[in-house]
Amino acid sequence: MIKMKNVQLLYDHPKRLEFSPIISTKPSFSFNRANMSKSAFDLVTVIFLIVTSSPLFAQNAEKLKDKIASTKGLEEYLDGKYVPVKKGVDSNWNKWNDVRYFYGFDKNEQPVYNTVNGVLESDTMISVRGGKGRWNHHKFFSGGHVFEGWSGKELSRLTMVMGKFQETFACIQTYSPAGLYEKERRFGWIKMGSDEKKKGVDFSQGWTNFYTPLTLQRRKEAPEAVKDADLNPQLKSDKVPVGTMYYDTTLQKVRVMTEEGWKSFVLQ
Repeated sequence: MIKMKNVQLLYDHPKRLEFSPIISTKPSFSFNRANMSKSAFDLVTVIFLIVTSSPLFAQNAEKLKDKIASTKGLEEYLDGKYVPVKKGVDSNWNKWNDVRYFYGFDKNEQPVYNTVNGVLESDTMISVRGGKGRWNHHKFFSGGHVFEGWSGKELSRLTMVMGKFQETFACIQTYSPAGLYEKERRFGWIKMGSDEKKKGVDFSQGWTNFYTPLTLQRRKEAPEAVKDADLNPQLKSDKVPVGTMYYDTTLQKVRVMTEEGWKSFVLQ
């Protein structure tokens, strides 16, 4: 450490700074009030020169210079390039003990979560690729969860799924893992068309409720087969399922597929 003792700063000229020893047991400084702002500036300059002349400062400055040199051109390099954000695999991560995190993931293969405190905004879109979302390691034909949005209490979530049964099969659901909302896992409701009560259409795992008129397809003749039935493993064949309805423009009647074939509603 460098200390200044028994030094008096004298100003007898606006552009001249002198050092003069004085007889005193404490550091003493004398300033010309007319040059107070300049005196303060020159004092800081003197201290800076003394500090920067020390060997320790020189060593630190050299290290800083090396760091700056090592990052030279980094901004130009990153300009126009994407910057990947990655986390490694850590089976001891504390959040792997939470069902909201570990359920559907293999902690020995899945990298830990990246957290962003704030809003993610894009002037283009958000793209999820690679099929490495939740449940990607088994149960899914090709893919996994591509979006999860939790409620405020984090007891249930909105889930968007891709590729569970087939390459072109997507799902949207509200789900609560066992032990969070209730003892057993629960599937909730999805409302489409509106967020107001008794408006739009409500979908659940076992029921659909319409709060709006439903328009059936208008056809001149009955459909003979289900298009792209091979992409839906829930359909055993391309035969029209029992319960299918449409409006026949030729007969001007609503027709429905029954176990005995097509039947028409009697309208009054």
